[in-house]
Amino acid sequence: MHVLEALRQLRDVDQEWSISGQEYVVLRERLADQSTLQAAQEAQQQRQAALTQTRQKLVSAELELRTTEERLQEANRQLYADGNLSPRELDHLRRDADYLTRRVGELEELVLGLMSGQEEQIAAVERGAAELAALESQASRDNATDLARYRELRAALQALKDRREALRGTLSPQALRLYDDLWRSKQGAPLANLQDGRCQVCRVQVPREKARSVESYEARLVTCDGCGRILIPS
Repeated sequence: MHVLEALRQLRDVDQEWSISGQEYVVLRERLADQSTLQAAQEAQQQRQAALTQTRQKLVSAELELRTTEERLQEANRQLYADGNLSPRELDHLRRDADYLTRRVGELEELVLGLMSGQEEQIAAVERGAAELAALESQASRDNATDLARYRELRAALQALKDRREALRGTLSPQALRLYDDLWRSKQGAPLANLQDGRCQVCRVQVPREKARSVESYEARLVTCDGCGRILIPS
């Protein structure tokens, strides 16, 4: 294979390798990154934990309310029951009944607040569960698509690697060194087409002797005086 044709094919392979390689890296990172799904799962766990905590508080508050109501009933029974109670005992019972009455009111408000909060949290948990299920389903589909493309790219990149190594094996060390230097310095565009005596990248007129050397496929490499790229026939 002529050196110029080998360089042309090598450039095409390297450009395809670069584009496919970037996509491969993006897919690999995306497949490894489950942060969005994990964040949604953690948020749902937090909502469920908050609901569980509210339910526990509600059970405790309702139990205390029932116990306090029973104590208040007993205090009122003793206050109004027939019997011989001393003024001190009566005062103590009244104080106890007053405290229990206030406490019953506080607990009733607490229970109502917890019940309201529980209803809101149940709705949030149900809404979150539906959103999470939809997200998990979408993530599963996306992962399947990405994984299929990832495997396809991996095979393609291996084929490109083999082709690249084969092409580089046909070139001299000097040609490879010049090509590699230009690949880096020219951002992946080391070659320039020569057409009508002009470089098709920088539009500089190429000296006739150089142009003839390129167009006749001489073995030596010719670079553009303007942009420095290796000239190849169009």
